[in-house]
Amino acid sequence: MNYYGPIILASSALLIAVHGLVMRRRAARRSETGTGAGPSSARVTPSSLFVWLSALGAGLEWLLPTGSALKPVLGWLAAGVALVIAAECIMRAASRTLQRHATTQDARRVADVLVADGLFRSTRNPIYLGMLLLFLGVGVAATSLWALALLPAYFLALHLLVVRPEEAALRHRFGDRYRRYAARVPRYL
Repeated sequence: MNYYGPIILASSALLIAVHGLVMRRRAARRSETGTGAGPSSARVTPSSLFVWLSALGAGLEWLLPTGSALKPVLGWLAAGVALVIAAECIMRAASRTLQRHATTQDARRVADVLVADGLFRSTRNPIYLGMLLLFLGVGVAATSLWALALLPAYFLALHLLVVRPEEAALRHRFGDRYRRYAARVPRYL
């Protein structure tokens, strides 16, 4: 049995879990200083969804391996790494824009500022697009058809459990300003 796919998926789940804990800790410190206008109705974070679905993909890949269907591994690894790097660049650029505006990056809190510049000029959710691209990149690098099959589930969970509640909170907080922004800028692409 090839353990390559499950190890990549489990490792990515662990790395994102640690990243999520670090971000949560930072968000807690910021909330003590007033950054973040209050809780949104999002109950989960994009990171927690990533962790659970990567772990599920690792488990499925361990029990019912699909990696042998995708050969040669080196080509898939290179493509996956390229996608991961692109995802990281997108997420960092969006994160820097949010930091420049001194607003929260925590999906469970409502932003203090309606950010409409940087990548937010082209998409309302560049960080979530980056997370989806990251999930795709990890699945490709792991040569896991299970991870690739879970990508639509990640998108749907992200959309329903994070994006929709966040948008409702932003409409409530910013009113017509947010409605005009949403009419002008697509949700994803």
